[in-house]
Amino acid sequence: MAKEPKYPKGLFYLVFTEFWERFGYYLMIGIFFMYMTKPTDEGAWGWDNAIGSDIYGTFIALVYLTPFCGRPACRFETRLPVFHHTGWNINGYWLLHAGSARSMGILFGPRSYDFR
Repeated sequence: MAKEPKYPKGLFYLVFTEFWERFGYYLMIGIFFMYMTKPTDEGAWGWDNAIGSDIYGTFIALVYLTPFCGRPACRFETRLPVFHHTGWNINGYWLLHAGSARSMGILFGPRSYDFR
């Protein structure tokens, strides 16, 4: 007698996608915090840890609280919040990668500016 699978076929992809999304999210906010608190001579903003922690905490709170603002809009059968989130997500990842590529001289040639 053949043994039936315990889980649906797509569950592996669902779990993998969820973990990958969380990895990207927490990695990005960690890099953001480091960028805020590193010294300016290393190319960052050089803020105190207290200020960086306040901004970090506010960002995390807004990330978890803004879906409650979008829920009433979804009740009226509009897809605007979904497209809005997708657009911001794509722009954010593109800017993160473009900024990294720019700082490494891969995109638009080597750096020709100095903020010091």
